[in-house]
Amino acid sequence: MRSESGFETRAAQVARSLAEQVETGRRRPGERLWEEDLAAEFGCARGTVREALAHLAQEGLVVPSLRRGGVTVVEFSDADLAEIYDIRGALFGLAIRLFVERSTSEEREAFIAYRESLWCGLPPAEAKPEDCTAVGGPSVLYILDRCGSARLAGSYRRVALQAIRLYAPLHYRTAESRELWRVRCAMLAAAVRLGDAAASEAASRALIHANKLELLKSLKEGHRPPGAIADPPRTRRAS
Repeated sequence: MRSESGFETRAAQVARSLAEQVETGRRRPGERLWEEDLAAEFGCARGTVREALAHLAQEGLVVPSLRRGGVTVVEFSDADLAEIYDIRGALFGLAIRLFVERSTSEEREAFIAYRESLWCGLPPAEAKPEDCTAVGGPSVLYILDRCGSARLAGSYRRVALQAIRLYAPLHYRTAESRELWRVRCAMLAAAVRLGDAAASEAASRALIHANKLELLKSLKEGHRPPGAIADPPRTRRAS
């Protein structure tokens, strides 16, 4: 979504901003987004918003609303989440393999030190779900930014970030699941420190698979992330 001169179009800017809102959970699953409201929010024409929303639909972040002039932020079924975690495991496994293969021992130690710094002095045994999320998420982004493949990093973000940020607290819900996660993270860190790319990939895949099982267990028991606003108040009537 760039002009012939190579500059980002206004529609691309709006699409990028909305994508970030969806991925970070500011726009919740099931929330309806209306062209007229978004045009007022971004100070642009409805046609620009329409183009941006079409791009988000292609990326799988929104689906057309039954009512004209709007879209709905995509919602995930349990099967969707299981598939997302499987894809996430494959992509992140490859990302961390590339990172280990291409990094120096100093760069690998910097990753481990960065991850440890995210605990801010909190003993992992005392961590709550939100603490684990605050460590896990940035650690993943650290690797994606340094794996050497922008295409791989972009694919991971498109597939996984929204689901992970909304649902990750559910796979850290119990003390047992948090301890299992901590142990698997320690195994991953050990493989990274040794510079063993294959073991690092295997450990990351095992960690994400364990998280998937914990998530599906939580969902089966009826636990869900905070619900979305199904239809936020309108400032004007849609045309």
